[in-house]
Amino acid sequence: MSKSVPLSDFGRAQPGDLIEENKFGYSHWMVYIGDDEVVEVGQGSTGKKEKDGYKIGTTWSYDLGEKNCEHFSKWCRYDIELCEQLAHANVEENGASVGLGKYEAGYASWKLPNAHIRFDEDEQKSVSMGVETSARVQSLKATVGPRIHGGLKHGKDGEYGVDAGVDLAKVSIGQIAAKVGPKANIGIIDDDGNGRAGVSAGIDVAQANIGRLNANVGLRADTGVVANDDNVGFQVLGTGVQIGRETKVSLFGMSLGWKF
Repeated sequence: MSKSVPLSDFGRAQPGDLIEENKFGYSHWMVYIGDDEVVEVGQGSTGKKEKDGYKIGTTWSYDLGEKNCEHFSKWCRYDIELCEQLAHANVEENGASVGLGKYEAGYASWKLPNAHIRFDEDEQKSVSMGVETSARVQSLKATVGPRIHGGLKHGKDGEYGVDAGVDLAKVSIGQIAAKVGPKANIGIIDDDGNGRAGVSAGIDVAQANIGRLNANVGLRADTGVVANDDNVGFQVLGTGVQIGRETKVSLFGMSLGWKF
């Protein structure tokens, strides 16, 4: 729920997105309502504007510690008054979180250790929990800390099975992203509509994406075929090739691919 659109990407914001403007010592939060307009509050201001059903119709009594701009923006969007820049504890319908806050310094920030548990009952029954801390320097962001996750796939994209893993660290900068931590899964793929069938099993250790290039390191025994308008390929015990919009070569689970 804490995701937001940075002010630098304002032009790509959609109505209802939360806009975060990084300043020295704190971040200022706003709600984008379309037509290059935002709703925001600050010291001595109120939020009264209503548009397209967003919950912005009550005078807001600003308070730096309990009713600041982040409280207001998340209340408008999610109906929860929450500020993760401060020490906080929050219980939601699908989970809970507690954190020590965040230090902001304009081009850099440090999110102090926070703990969470999340449940997802929509398309994949899953649960995740962990204790993490993260730091950002301009577009470089790093997150460290164990995040345990597991789930039961029951038909999404034609996949059925179980998976579980531990994320240890994540780093991203621009179009480059990398993640380290073991993840294991076992299941079957029965996706006639997209021409995919087979079995999936193995352990992934690390993944990386550089623009359209992606790589995976692990040990897998995936076996199956894909034949549709976008891709054609096969795998036997984690070794195979796929040609098309997503072209990749794999060897016992280690793979290198390119998205056209």
